[in-house]
Amino acid sequence: MDSHSSVDAITDMMHRRTPLPFCGRFLWLGSSVTIQTDSQAVLRAAEGMGFLPHGDLEQESQIRWEIVTEPTSTPQASDCKCKVTIDNHSLFLSMGAGQWFAFDFESGDGAGFVVIPNPGASTDANAVKYLSEIACQVGNCLQPASDRSRWL
Repeated sequence: MDSHSSVDAITDMMHRRTPLPFCGRFLWLGSSVTIQTDSQAVLRAAEGMGFLPHGDLEQESQIRWEIVTEPTSTPQASDCKCKVTIDNHSLFLSMGAGQWFAFDFESGDGAGFVVIPNPGASTDANAVKYLSEIACQVGNCLQPASDRSRWL
């Protein structure tokens, strides 16, 4: 087993992780953010939310998100409330059936699923709503905490 395989085995014991084909690097709240996804609509939504495209590949991102789309034939309900669960180390957002996002304050890693009827589309209203909720909730948690000032 080569060194890359051993790293994968540690982080993905069930070997279910699939590489995500799209990656965007952004500046947000003074931090470098990398978003890996399987839909261009997620990256476009980030730009629409004020995440500034950032091409410095030399700098390691302080925040890393992986967002996978869940295709559906029915549109996402617009009245679905976001349930927020937070503690000293992490944030979990539940945004309706098939949609959630988890963020670890210490590592800067986040992961989630978003419902998008056509993941191949370049834009999607639900992707915008999903990222808006993440930006609002994560941003609110990162900004005021003095012990998390490294994110600002």
